[in-house]
Amino acid sequence: MGEFPLGTGTECGAQPQVLDADVEQPARRGGYVTDAGSSSDGTSLLPRGLLRAAGIAGCFLLLAAAVWLGARILFAVPVVLYAATAAILMAGLLEPLNERLVRWHLPRSLAALVCVLVVVLAVAGAFTFVVRRALSRMSDVADAAGDALTDLERLLTSPPISVPEATLDSVPGELVDRLRAWGQGAAVPATSVATEIVTGIVLALVLMFFLLKDGAAMWGWARTWAPERSRATADRVAVATWQTTTGYARGMVAVAAADAAGVGIGLFALGVPLAASLTLIVFLGAFVPIAGTFVAGVLAVAVTAATTGLWQGAVVLILVVAVQQLEGNVLQPLIMSRAVDLHAVVIILAVTTGALLGGVGGAAIAVPLVAVAYRAITVLRSEGTDAEAPRDPVDGEAPSGSSGS
Repeated sequence: MGEFPLGTGTECGAQPQVLDADVEQPARRGGYVTDAGSSSDGTSLLPRGLLRAAGIAGCFLLLAAAVWLGARILFAVPVVLYAATAAILMAGLLEPLNERLVRWHLPRSLAALVCVLVVVLAVAGAFTFVVRRALSRMSDVADAAGDALTDLERLLTSPPISVPEATLDSVPGELVDRLRAWGQGAAVPATSVATEIVTGIVLALVLMFFLLKDGAAMWGWARTWAPERSRATADRVAVATWQTTTGYARGMVAVAAADAAGVGIGLFALGVPLAASLTLIVFLGAFVPIAGTFVAGVLAVAVTAATTGLWQGAVVLILVVAVQQLEGNVLQPLIMSRAVDLHAVVIILAVTTGALLGGVGGAAIAVPLVAVAYRAITVLRSEGTDAEAPRDPVDGEAPSGSSGS
């Protein structure tokens, strides 16, 4: 006992000596080590609730910083981000067609190429249809627009508005001058934007081709980076997130079809000359949240007012606003929340945050990114116990081995 020459000192009222064993085993209270913030009697100087709140707040700040940094890194290369997201969504939408072609004994490369051609022909055919219809009715639209402007001028110059004619005569010249100045200042940015759009379209088509052709092989290579005991969980996460991606893509098609049907019925009922073209534009615009539907609606109102009259244009305006409210408050939360398993509030917050970070493109990809991340976290939480399963036999082998020795 020469290692501890002093007694405990309790017999004469002295304070007990702190032994090495006491130093090596700090006191624990409620699962937390309290020696760093403890008083001399071992009790914590801070309330346990405050320590728990500080830990939670610190973890939340670290998570928020990681999310912010990740978003900044992603949006630093927006063309690549948007093209990759579009390729994944289109691949998920066309996966049934690709698999059916493969079952018909087409090589995977040829099946993927057919899917790419379907997308190219669909988009090119849609734009060709719109342009040809517009050009074929250009003279009628111009005459109708002239008559509409005459009616508008008569309305503005007559009581009770009574705008001076000299003021109206100066408007076209000022408008032309402002458009010319804006065009000169936006010539270089417009060229840059056009280049980025073409680059993004080509990159998206190439990525979609390889996802359809080699998607399984690409995932097989990616899963080798995970530890062997975690690969089963990684497979389940991949399947769940892919189901979420395909659900989102199909939900967007359903929302776009509903928007086009609502506006198109009104345009055909009013006898608008370019009703079919405008309906198709509304359908395509619905794939771009907020801005796409707004621009398509404004175009429909302008064409209707110019070709059929101001009152018909007002009716279309009311119809477009009603369809947008229906989409934002009913269709998007109902269809998309079922497709991506997200609450309507989460979808609204995701779209708003994406728009603030990346504009229209950020709003378009925010919901699928959040949905995939949420689905992956859900699967990981549910698979937490299974992730520990590979270690159970190892723990059970020691007692059996020792008993047999």
